[in-house]
Amino acid sequence: MGYRLRHAAWGKGHATEGSRALIAKGFTEFGVQRVAASTMAVNTASRRVMEKSGMRLVRASQS
Repeated sequence: MGYRLRHAAWGKGHATEGSRALIAKGFTEFGVQRVAASTMAVNTASRRVMEKSGMRLVRASQS
């Protein structure tokens, strides 16, 4: 899953709302078994969106 928002849209819940809707649609309408997302370690806002969308950290890769 991925998304990009203009800076003016940051912090308004759009990423979380969109992510939740996309995840729900995947599971209910498309039979998705698993959703994956990734972000850079320094991007704590995106990590928080993932957590609020019901995702959990499986592993953190070392770069």
